[in-house]
Amino acid sequence: MKLVRYDGGRTGVLVGERVLDASGVVAPGESWKPLIERWSPARDALSELTGGATEGMPVSAVSGGATEGVPVSAVSLEPPLPDPSCRIFAMGGNFPMHTAATVEKLAIEVSDSVRSGAKDSTPPWGFYVIPGTIVGPGAEVTPPRGTQKLDYEAEVGVVIAARFWGDGPLPIWGYTAWNDFSIRDAAFGLSKVDQVSGPWS
Repeated sequence: MKLVRYDGGRTGVLVGERVLDASGVVAPGESWKPLIERWSPARDALSELTGGATEGMPVSAVSGGATEGVPVSAVSLEPPLPDPSCRIFAMGGNFPMHTAATVEKLAIEVSDSVRSGAKDSTPPWGFYVIPGTIVGPGAEVTPPRGTQKLDYEAEVGVVIAARFWGDGPLPIWGYTAWNDFSIRDAAFGLSKVDQVSGPWS
């Protein structure tokens, strides 16, 4: 099931190329936290809303006026954030070969063990993303004036269903496509956008 945020914080279900309004399940602007915490009954309600339509099945094949939805091209898609205050942890180097490749590309001075990608000596590292800096599909991204190296990377965003303290499997609720933009000027010696060792910008 594909959920979307659109048109001022509304929640919808994406089926094929149409968006079905889910306001009867999640009020416009409402956090998805309650939805995630009580997912089983919410999923049933959302499935009932779609009238049994699934990905790959044209919604026009489903009878019932409200279930026909609107074309996705007719709505303004927003970031599918579960909540405006959600915490977003981004991985800068989540596995050794990634870290080693980054080090090689940016010519950073590091130990030979990091450069070789040794698994036992290269722990994951990352940074925090401010929710208010996230925009939806097709939005314009404007870096600070003078930026020369605005980099982008295709990523996968993972939504965790509950507090996780490291015991047992990760309680994953969902996934989303993610385009991660970073200013690389400092790494290439082009400007001093970042005055610290971390990628704040």
